[in-house]
Amino acid sequence: EEITVEMYVGRAQKKAERERELRAKFEAEKMDRISKFQGVNLYVKNLDDTVEDDLLRDEFAAMGTITSARVMKDIKDGRSKGFGFVCFSTP
Repeated sequence: EEITVEMYVGRAQKKAERERELRAKFEAEKMDRISKFQGVNLYVKNLDDTVEDDLLRDEFAAMGTITSARVMKDIKDGRSKGFGFVCFSTP
C-alpha cells in the first residue's frame, strides 16, 4: 500500500514576512474578484417580501445573461430584507 502526501517546501520565513506575503496575495485575489464583477453586479432595492430569487432572475433576464440573482434574507427568520443583487455575465 502506497500513501501519497503532498508536501510544501520553501525557505524559512519570519512570521511578519510570511504574513506580509500572504496579505499581498489575498489582496491581489480580492482586487481581481472586484475587477471581474465591476459593473456587472446590480443592486436592487425596495423589493416586496414576496419576491424570491427566481422572480428576480426572470424579471432581469431580458437585460442579458444572468450568472446569479439573490434576494438577501434575514438569517434568523428567513424573511426578505427588501434588497438583492443581480450579477450579469457582461456589462
